[in-house]
Amino acid sequence: MAPELDLLRNRLVQVDHPDYAITWLRKKNVRATITALVCEHPDVTHAALDAMPRSKTLDHFRSVLVSVGALEFRDEGLLRLEDEVRDKFDAFGPGEHQRALRGFIYWHLLRRLRGRLNNKPASHQQLRNVRAHANAADAFLRWLESQGKTLSTCTQTDVETYARTKSSYLQQCSAFIRWAVHRRYTAPDLVARAIRWTGPAGPHNGDERWTVARRLLHDDSLSAADRVAGLLVLLYAQTTSSILRLTCDRVRQDEEHVLLYLGERPIQLPEPLDALMLELVATRASNTLIRHEGELAVPRPCSGSADPRVAAAAAPGQSRCQGAAGPQHGPVHTRVPGARRAPSENARRARIRRRRLAAGKRRRLDELRRRHGRPLQDLGPGREMSPNSS
Repeated sequence: MAPELDLLRNRLVQVDHPDYAITWLRKKNVRATITALVCEHPDVTHAALDAMPRSKTLDHFRSVLVSVGALEFRDEGLLRLEDEVRDKFDAFGPGEHQRALRGFIYWHLLRRLRGRLNNKPASHQQLRNVRAHANAADAFLRWLESQGKTLSTCTQTDVETYARTKSSYLQQCSAFIRWAVHRRYTAPDLVARAIRWTGPAGPHNGDERWTVARRLLHDDSLSAADRVAGLLVLLYAQTTSSILRLTCDRVRQDEEHVLLYLGERPIQLPEPLDALMLELVATRASNTLIRHEGELAVPRPCSGSADPRVAAAAAPGQSRCQGAAGPQHGPVHTRVPGARRAPSENARRARIRRRRLAAGKRRRLDELRRRHGRPLQDLGPGREMSPNSS
């Protein structure tokens, strides 16, 4: 047996749930992949795996070998991207377009990407950006060929016509055209305007930051959601992703103050941000604090409810139930602390199926241990890996 597979076997018998490993190894595609690897390649290496037909099972098996230390780590996403762009080169015959596309991808896109990685794997967004630029250049060159032209004969009219008729990858295509002009593949008078970012180009200085904060605090023409989100960014250095994850139960109101839980400990909101926060919570149609555009704003229940999220939703200074001629909201369903909801029929059946499956796996494991004469305690308590997917 190859030493890499022997190392994998030693790690599999040390996992915390051996039934997961047995179930994974019994899968038909996993057994076929391992059998083909052993029969065709005596040494388990990246080159041997590359020579096999690519599949999700093979990719997962490679990642398992890397995780146990049988194979060295390599950036699989970047290697797959290089294979994709190589196919684009082969689609073009030898000539000007192939040279331009190869230079743009290899010596501009991938060279810049490797310079930024610093021996780290490329992220999904980085690979997506390079792929978008490569697709844009490939689409523009194919369009030129369909018009019977090349980069050297391309005119400004052709660039503007392509921009009007093709709506995908316009920004990335402009980058390719500017690169081609700089590398003298096209006429020097071609112009491809870049889509510039019109927002802030750097951090706000102190005066500008407080000017924007004062506007958000006192400008009633802005929506409460925009004002609260902007103030959380300016005053508490919150990111957009963390703001979008905030829920109404993060806002609490006691007798004197309004508290916001951005972490484990609450912060006391100053005036008038506390009134803005209560106004925002009171108009939530869902438990999300910052809603999407088009979500209907409805009054939340009164502060006398047992639910702390409902109690925090009252408007500042009064309950939602005060001064109402009739019911202001629909029925409120609150859970009594300590009470359990009766499971549905589907949930009960799913639980029974899981118990039967677990019992069957335990019986099979006991049978295997008795057959090989290995007691349960021989399997170490390691928690290194659980290959439960393919």
